[in-house]
Amino acid sequence: MSDETWLAIDTATDVASVAVRVREQTFTRSIRGARQHAAQIVPLIADVLKAAQLPLDALRGQVYGAVYEFTEDAVKTLVPADVFTIAQLAAAAPRRPELAVGDGAARYRAEVQQWTGRPPVDLDALPPIAGSLLALYEYEGARSPRADTSVAEPVYGRPAEAQVKWETRHGRSLPHSSR
Repeated sequence: MSDETWLAIDTATDVASVAVRVREQTFTRSIRGARQHAAQIVPLIADVLKAAQLPLDALRGQVYGAVYEFTEDAVKTLVPADVFTIAQLAAAAPRRPELAVGDGAARYRAEVQQWTGRPPVDLDALPPIAGSLLALYEYEGARSPRADTSVAEPVYGRPAEAQVKWETRHGRSLPHSSR
């Protein structure tokens, strides 16, 4: 009996299938329709991993996180947004937060609960995030005094895995990259 876990993905035909083998047990999912492969392969993988009670962590055990303090009329950044493991974020925080929210908090529920003393807030319990972000703009400290509001770009915190591999293989930055 092997302790290895294997994931198999087949999209070569009209039927896409995903299987995961954990010890002696195999879990499978499939869909029919070649045009659905790209849109459905990730949910299929998530379903099969959930059935096998596995987490397939493609984020290298990290979350994009920050810690903020909210008062009646201000937002104070306690830990600026960056890429962390939950342990790194907890070590960087000057105190235990009252709540944790987000995909990463849900993904690492046990670690977050150990750190904060309570389970993370489920995303389904929240209003749409974009609307909440616009509401925060009214708080003092939520706007960067250096920000050029005429131009806005997303900040991802780290390059994509494919970019890192390309740069490592070629020994230089990817042409036209943001770093």
